Amino acid sequence: MVRTDHSIGVASMPCSILIVEECRLVCGALRGALSCCSWVGLVSCAATPAEAIEVSSAYRPEIVLLSMRTKDPAACVAALRQSNCADRIIAVSVADTEEKIIACAELGVAGMLPTTGSLEDLEMIVASVMRGETVCSPRVTGVLLRRVTAWPRSRRSCPPIRKVA
Repeated sequence: MVRTDHSIGVASMPCSILIVEECRLVCGALRGALSCCSWVGLVSCAATPAEAIEVSSAYRPEIVLLSMRTKDPAACVAALRQSNCADRIIAVSVADTEEKIIACAELGVAGMLPTTGSLEDLEMIVASVMRGETVCSPRVTGVLLRRVTAWPRSRRSCPPIRKVA
């Protein structure tokens, strides 16, 4: 389990990570970059949902980094959740469009790393996800709040707002 120094938000113990990315070259490059980070422990790769389940069943990663460039990220998230192999899924390579941001949120991911994100950004996202939180840009926050506001009140889980006299 990763412990986090809440004052600075960086992981203080290595975190095990599974990268789900169809392109073996990209997966290998990210694996190599992560292997040089002190906050990362075991890093494994998978190219398909079936391979992701197999690897996560064997190694039980604390974090799954799911490339949104995969053919069917929704099927991959569903398969990982159904197999009880991964609770903390971070979508990576998220395009900075409202449609893609909302699609990731609707998948139920724990965090999002945009296509412009860096290793430092990923470290901050992983640390926050390990604490049961998430970090997102003001743009992502705005997109998500507008989406929730647009839902009919009947879909929202909170009670209606009452005027205070």
